[in-house]
Amino acid sequence: MGRIDDVGKKRESTVPTSKQANAVAQQSNAVAQQANAIAQQANAIAQQANAIAQQANAVAQQANAVAQQANAIAQQANAIAQQANAIAQQANAIAQQANAIAQQANAIAQQANAIAQPDF
Repeated sequence: MGRIDDVGKKRESTVPTSKQANAVAQQSNAVAQQANAIAQQANAIAQQANAIAQQANAVAQQANAVAQQANAIAQQANAIAQQANAIAQQANAIAQQANAIAQQANAIAQQANAIAQPDF
């Protein structure tokens, strides 16, 4: 039961008025619009980042292809260098044989020269 002092007094309501509810709704709508604008900007940035990532991937693939070609060329150059080394070794062996033959020819020439000189 209420006290006698409370008789005739109006109670203050804690329920918001329609004006207050409308003001809160308008503020919420403004915040939602700002959040939507930020989300759209973030989406645009994400799309740009994705495009950049795709370009970087394409460049990386091209660089990989160039590296593979360079590796293949290096392997071919190594094979050619090995062949050139083998040829140089053969040429050295032939030069040594030619030197031995030249020494033999020189010895024969010296003998022929000794035989061809008249006795006095």
